[in-house]
Amino acid sequence: MALCLLLNRLEFCDSQTSRLENRVRVGCTVTLRNVLSQEMLTLRIVQDEKACPAEGIVSFTSMIGVALLGLRCGDVAQVKTSQGELEWELVAVNHSATNLST
Repeated sequence: MALCLLLNRLEFCDSQTSRLENRVRVGCTVTLRNVLSQEMLTLRIVQDEKACPAEGIVSFTSMIGVALLGLRCGDVAQVKTSQGELEWELVAVNHSATNLST
């Protein structure tokens, strides 16, 4: 079921219409705010082989990557972690680096 949802999100994120709606997709940089602590976090969403979580570069198949795909500014992603479920509000989506090799 989760794989099916991920594939549907990926298909939608690759369409021209979704780009116009400023949705999260592979290659973009996002700014998030933790709903509880108000901590800010900037991440780049990339393919698996280019991920480097310590540098804020995460795979679209990671827990947070899957939660973010297809979202728009103002949406809240729920990310399951070993410490429980965290909620991150999507503050900004930047596609300007998308044309670089992702």
